[in-house]
Amino acid sequence: MTHNAFLKVTFGLLFILTSLATGSSADGRRSISQTTITVHQDASSKGIKEAIYRLSGSKNVCIRLSGTTPIHDWTMCAIGLSGEARMLVTDDEGLTEVRALDFTLPVCNLKGEVKAMDNDAYTALKCDRYKNITFKLISATVEPKGQNAYSVSAMGNLTVAGVTRTVTLRMRSHMDADGTITFTGAEKLRMSDYNVERPSLLFGAIKAGDVMTLSYSLIFIK
Repeated sequence: MTHNAFLKVTFGLLFILTSLATGSSADGRRSISQTTITVHQDASSKGIKEAIYRLSGSKNVCIRLSGTTPIHDWTMCAIGLSGEARMLVTDDEGLTEVRALDFTLPVCNLKGEVKAMDNDAYTALKCDRYKNITFKLISATVEPKGQNAYSVSAMGNLTVAGVTRTVTLRMRSHMDADGTITFTGAEKLRMSDYNVERPSLLFGAIKAGDVMTLSYSLIFIK
């Protein structure tokens, strides 16, 4: 091959490679641009945003502990809870995701029908050392049930009397037009799982059963 022929072939290859690279770059730019527009439009059409919530100070926000004794059932109710949540909601006030949720219940806020049993309960819950019952979310799933109603399965760490156990709260939820979100539900717990001595009456002659039910109504507002 002559020197001139070699140069022609070389310049020809360079021209072809340059054309391919330019076309690929242009295609790449078009593809990224189109993808960006598509994602932007999808996010805009969904109108999803993260919102910060806190527990309402309403008396309707409460937690109940209930159980049994050989004589009759017992119930203790508490208000004055505190808590926060982070959730993804749509522009039309729909719930899509619960990213964080926690609540704190001061043990001494629990009140029952028999004051003597209240004091035994505070002692059993070691209120002098562990003043709060707390829940902190690990993960949650949200399932729409229609008419702004949802089924929420919230797995998290529940701490009672200084002992932490992982539990799943199966909650019913409703979102009002003003963005208020209510969670309600009930879960059975065993006192022995938290090293809690069962409350008693008549100097220990009558003891509460090991199983108790944690019922809750949590109202979160923006």
